[in-house]
Amino acid sequence: MENQKNNKGVIALLIVIIVILSTLCILFATGTISFNSNKANDDEINENINDTNDDNNVQTSNIKVEDIKEIFEVAYNYYELPTVYCGKSDHTIVNIYGKDRYASTEFTNYDALLNSLKKYMSVEVISGKTPWAATTKEYYLEQDGKLYCEETYKGYMYGHGNIEVEITSQTENKVICVATMELTDPSENKTYDKVNLVLENIDGNWIITSYKK
Repeated sequence: MENQKNNKGVIALLIVIIVILSTLCILFATGTISFNSNKANDDEINENINDTNDDNNVQTSNIKVEDIKEIFEVAYNYYELPTVYCGKSDHTIVNIYGKDRYASTEFTNYDALLNSLKKYMSVEVISGKTPWAATTKEYYLEQDGKLYCEETYKGYMYGHGNIEVEITSQTENKVICVATMELTDPSENKTYDKVNLVLENIDGNWIITSYKK
């Protein structure tokens, strides 16, 4: 009697196993489940990760060296100019109110001149030029639709050559670097002027926030 019970138990277990195996065969045959499903999920996850990395690369892409050179050149021209900055000018001297002045051919008012510099430098950097900072409005005169700049020329403006940039620190919104300007004197002798710069991304615009020799 006991053997019969054991046999019945074995048969029942076999039936259960057969049912499970049959069900699995049907599921595999219909593609409901697959050994490749985990791989597909892994591939999808990896693809999402790659997409995220691509997005991060776009968001964290830093300023290019060529852009740094362009910004530095504007700042250097402003800082090293041995006179009041006036933008482009034919430098025809006229005397107005007892002072020698010359008209800008690039700007017709003071605000336009100052705003053009703000595209490349912070106000603190602009005002750091000593003497003749462009933030000192007394150097400028608006008259008859023209912007006149006070003539204060002293010294010699060397010819500018190649610019080299060495980045020492860089994050998403800040770059610290050393920029070197190649200079040529009247005798064609070359010298090199190094400037320590800090550039920051302010509201999507890279500007110099520190200019030190």
